[in-house]
Amino acid sequence: MKKIFYLTMAAALVCGCAEDEEGEATGSIYGVISNKNSGEPLSAASIELGIGSNLGGTPTKKVTLKQTVSGNDGQYEFKDIEPDLSAHGSFAVHYIEVSKAGYESEILKVEVHAGQVANGDVLLKPSIAITTNGVSDITGTSAKLSASYQCLAPFPMSVGFYYSASSHSVQTGAKVNATTWNHSAGAAGVTDVGGFSETISGLATNTTYYVQAYTTSTKGTSYGEVVSFTTLNQ
Repeated sequence: MKKIFYLTMAAALVCGCAEDEEGEATGSIYGVISNKNSGEPLSAASIELGIGSNLGGTPTKKVTLKQTVSGNDGQYEFKDIEPDLSAHGSFAVHYIEVSKAGYESEILKVEVHAGQVANGDVLLKPSIAITTNGVSDITGTSAKLSASYQCLAPFPMSVGFYYSASSHSVQTGAKVNATTWNHSAGAAGVTDVGGFSETISGLATNTTYYVQAYTTSTKGTSYGEVVSFTTLNQ
């Protein structure tokens, strides 16, 4: 019985060592996807891990290995990545490509080493930089909202505002398209600068409202920061 016990223990140790060695033979990538302008984490961003070729610039994609999406906190992780790329050529590298509607895609090289966690943090730049400028002409039941933006083509197809009496649900509140919209258009790749405004009515008196500007293009919807104002007590 003792002999069987020692043989079983020896086998367990061998298996455990083999699993440790296998874990140490691969690496992983952990990162957070964030808004480059605000630093806020971005959920539901698509992340692709692959093998590409790097000759000094942006990696050229060759083989897709894995795909995932970022969580509510912007975090994601790829595990069990084989670091040895010798079979794919001298200039082979691991890359990650991140994309999300309303943001410019990013692709970058990541160095993966056995037994280590590589940093995969990525900052995504909104395709449209939009600013909720403020609120004017405030009365007890109405106010004038204004915003400005700049972007590269494609230019916005619609612009407007969300507003709500709750700071936690601005984008689920009322939505209004801006009827006053001034902007200069140009060819693809040329910066477009514009501004827009809209007067909203039917508001409750002596109430704080929260406003967020938005623009929509073929790349998705971009949002400005949230600002607040309080109607007059009339």
